[in-house]
Amino acid sequence: MAWLCAGATAAASASEPLFLDLQQQGATTSRTLTAHLLPAQADLGRPISLFVAALLPGGAWVVLSPAGWLPLGAEPPAWQHAQPAAFSHSVALVDAADVGGLLGTRVFAGYGHATGTVAAAWAEMLAAGRYREIGTLRAAPTLGLNAPASAPACPADAGAPLFGTAPIDPVDFIAMRPLGFQSNPIHVFPAKHGAFSMTPLGATPQARPVRAPARASVREMIQVRIASGGGNYQVFMHPCREVRLYFGHLATVSTRLQAAFDAGTPRCSAISGELTTCRRDDLDLALDEGEVFGHGPDTAGVDFGLVDARRPAAGFIYPEHYDAYYPFWQAPLDYFNSAVRAALAAKTGSVLGALRRTAEPLGGSHAVDLAGTAQGNWFVPGRYWIDSGGDSAGLLALGSDYVDPAQPLLAHGGAVSGLAAGLMAYTPRDSGAVNRRFADISGGGTFCLEGFLGGRSPGEMPLSAPSGALMLKLLNPVALRVEWVPGSDCSVLAGWAFSTKAAVFVR
Repeated sequence: MAWLCAGATAAASASEPLFLDLQQQGATTSRTLTAHLLPAQADLGRPISLFVAALLPGGAWVVLSPAGWLPLGAEPPAWQHAQPAAFSHSVALVDAADVGGLLGTRVFAGYGHATGTVAAAWAEMLAAGRYREIGTLRAAPTLGLNAPASAPACPADAGAPLFGTAPIDPVDFIAMRPLGFQSNPIHVFPAKHGAFSMTPLGATPQARPVRAPARASVREMIQVRIASGGGNYQVFMHPCREVRLYFGHLATVSTRLQAAFDAGTPRCSAISGELTTCRRDDLDLALDEGEVFGHGPDTAGVDFGLVDARRPAAGFIYPEHYDAYYPFWQAPLDYFNSAVRAALAAKTGSVLGALRRTAEPLGGSHAVDLAGTAQGNWFVPGRYWIDSGGDSAGLLALGSDYVDPAQPLLAHGGAVSGLAAGLMAYTPRDSGAVNRRFADISGGGTFCLEGFLGGRSPGEMPLSAPSGALMLKLLNPVALRVEWVPGSDCSVLAGWAFSTKAAVFVR
């Protein structure tokens, strides 16, 4: 059993299949596991035998059969034998089960050409190296806001205003950016926080006061130092236990905050010898509403974000692929009293202030996944947000402009062969298979995008305008095939057939 050893994985090549990573849904006590397998294109329609095995924490191996999981024997059963290979195969591994005692289990999958017996298909799979490790069973993320003991309980009504003071005076910022803005390389996915845009293009940042929007307790601070000089701060505070505020890109913090930070021992780590980050998450420093706790920005603007544990999680297809906070970020605009909200809403829009957002929700949204379509966030298999911390290289986002949702936008970090990372826009059509909106890309057909626009998006973010065509095909509800054909357009692509250069992304 050559593949059933610690660390066994098959190196993918252009001729081999891509087995999608383990999809995990639900709490640890009620977990559903599904594997999605995409055979090699050359094998489509050919009889294959599918195999799934798991290495349990205690070292025992089990294999999936039509009757369920069985101990691994000399001749492993196939989950499915001598069936034609389709574009994708979904394998239900566990349904709403308590997996608390199985955390750490490693799951493997593969297939062999079914020219005879199951044993022959197994041997052919091993010889061809047509298998790989597809994932590890892990605990579901848990939301722990780390609120200080002094923070009061939040109002039961999540719609009740919490804030009465603008963190930055409207005269001191150009625009309040809603959630959902995108900018490579940091924000390939729609940003989960808003920001106060404060520095015109080409200008030197001018630090302005940043105030507590309500009485709050500072719980966490991060200080970033740059070896070549300079740095910035992030501050996290709680107006009440279930709500956590984030401010980023502060140039300085108040003397009182700096003294509290320096009074303890922060946890520090160096990044490539250039950046050093130091964190304290054990503070409990009360701020009065309107108290200046820092000045910003250090560069273009001051980040402003909010997590609210009282509200339902945002509708991501697989929230387990993100950190526990991610689905609970909310638009801060909705938490101000009517007077302050009106003043901020009047400046909510594009980064340079040219266009206001008028679509609801006015404060924007970072959750754009639309089940059964191409719209939303996509990952290179195995490089999920919870594992990579948002490493942009493996991300693809198919959505719309954060100021004008009628404008489709595509952002990617470089995982599409031949296509440089960037933000791309096109003129959408309402029919056919060319330049459709991402919400219209569904089913098993191939779609094509072309005529990418230059300049800036409605939200005033710089666009790349590469010459070529992009083909997309939704293989199943959680898998998307993408290929870039440089120097071409949709009308001349013969049959819109994918080559071995195509990439596959998963939810």
